[in-house]
Amino acid sequence: MSLTICTVVYNEERNLSTIEHNIRLLRETAPSVRFLLIDNASTDQSPLALRVLSAKYGIRHIQRAQNHLPQARQQALQLSLTKWVGFIDADCRIDEDWVSNMGQRILEVAGPVAAFGGPWQITGERSALYQGLFSSFLGHFGNCYLRNQFQKSYVDHLPTANVFYSLEHVLLVGGFSSPHPHVGEDLDLSYRLRRHGLKIEFNPKLKIQHQLPTSLRAWCAKMFLYGTARGEVLLRYKKINSYKSMVPLLFLPIFLLAGYFSTHLFLGVLAFYLLSCFFCSLNWRKLRLCLQIFLWMLATHTFYGFGIYYGCKISLQASLKKRLAQWRHRGPAWEEKST
Repeated sequence: MSLTICTVVYNEERNLSTIEHNIRLLRETAPSVRFLLIDNASTDQSPLALRVLSAKYGIRHIQRAQNHLPQARQQALQLSLTKWVGFIDADCRIDEDWVSNMGQRILEVAGPVAAFGGPWQITGERSALYQGLFSSFLGHFGNCYLRNQFQKSYVDHLPTANVFYSLEHVLLVGGFSSPHPHVGEDLDLSYRLRRHGLKIEFNPKLKIQHQLPTSLRAWCAKMFLYGTARGEVLLRYKKINSYKSMVPLLFLPIFLLAGYFSTHLFLGVLAFYLLSCFFCSLNWRKLRLCLQIFLWMLATHTFYGFGIYYGCKISLQASLKKRLAQWRHRGPAWEEKST
């Protein structure tokens, strides 16, 4: 099997057992698969633990000096000598069915399919909260990798938590080249793959167990980063990848306008927002869970929306800076020509 699987690690002490589980399972069930560990300049004890794992299982370990996720993933592509390159996040746990289904799909895939991946099974103490959060109307009924689909389909985007790329196709479009150091590299790559007429496949059989943040603060920070990536891609390519993801962009102005024109209107919008969380959550009979879903949904849209605005600002500043540099570079030549 011509495949390399990579896990990029940054301060993942709490998930070292999951990383070792994945390595051990792949060694036992798919010994021909290469495994690559890249430490992205961790500041905890992860580097030492990864060196121990690499020596124990005979796998390659790379220690980076800079915490830059797109560059780390691009390095994985450059170090891979296989036809396919897979990425699994450190907080994702695979099982034997995942390995067998992955191996079968690697052998079958052909044509313009440049990437394929599977869904997440959310685990942990907040799993019920996340299931209610993503299954609601305001959660857009979940992304494809959070829904229980039963058939393969082509999608706009799959995150690098559980995805496989054709090395030839990915290098053809330039690999990972997102300017943001910590997020958005997969969204940017997905857009460029589709722009070149290549396809991204969702396979429901490739399900992994995925742990999401347990604290509201950590979740809000993640949403802000995701929003930033969405805003940068939106302004860079002047194209909306998903209209559903633009809901948070309108969320803040609607609330502010409702509050500006009428207190009753603001309370009405807020009541509709709360009721949608009640009736669309999986366990809506549990009042406490519904209130948690409401709070987390409110925080999700707020921080994701701010992230989109911030990402647009960063992209606009970079574009203006680039144009200014080009104008300064052309200035002397234009003056000579005019004289």
